[in-house]
Amino acid sequence: MKVIIFSFLFFCFGLLLLQFSSKEHVSSKEVDITTNQWILIDERDDVKTYEKKIPDSGLVAFRGEATIDASVGRIYSVMKDFRYRPDWVYLLKEVKLLSTQTKFDTIERYHITIFWPIADRDFINRMLQIYNPSDGSLLIKMQYASDELYPIEANIIRGYIHHSIINLKPVSESKTYIEVEIFADPKGSVPAWAANLVQKEWPHYTLTGLKKLTSSTTLEIADPNIFEELKSATKNEIKNEIKKEVSENSINK
Repeated sequence: MKVIIFSFLFFCFGLLLLQFSSKEHVSSKEVDITTNQWILIDERDDVKTYEKKIPDSGLVAFRGEATIDASVGRIYSVMKDFRYRPDWVYLLKEVKLLSTQTKFDTIERYHITIFWPIADRDFINRMLQIYNPSDGSLLIKMQYASDELYPIEANIIRGYIHHSIINLKPVSESKTYIEVEIFADPKGSVPAWAANLVQKEWPHYTLTGLKKLTSSTTLEIADPNIFEELKSATKNEIKNEIKKEVSENSINK
């Protein structure tokens, strides 16, 4: 009985903190997350989770590492399929494509559902996908995009992504090392300790979700050749840059 009463009082205390805590944990500006070291805080289901203290912020950055039994192309084609995004991104309810610069440079809205009494959040992100032909790796960078691209809905708080990446590195033709990093401010009246408590699970559940999804033999992919398209587009960009450089050198002579 005492345990039940204590748990109830602790829960009520938590609700009070949610109501009266500061609304901004770190200013909406460029944040340097290269300072300090990543510290291992969890290792389960073949996923390692790290945290890093960020100067002048109560919020913490998180990182996850895992090896997945699938090729970079297979994983990327699953990631690019919007239908499956909520199946592997932790707490994601819905993703919406807002604008397209190219297939590999898009603006997307993420709608995140947490749990009562914390209100839903949304994030407007630029998703930039960069292929490195020297080692066959793929880097996906998620950056804050303008709030003007999508109206703020009632009962949903607009969060802010300071830094987030997904890095895919081939280990073999059928095995990929993947690392994810995130440093996000949920805004609103959620205290830093509560935000950190929720976000520290993001690397683990996101990576285990992706591992499970890519292992499915019955999954239908909308665009199974998307990785080959990215590789081809990258090669064309490199050729164009070389041509431009040669042309500029010729003019200067």
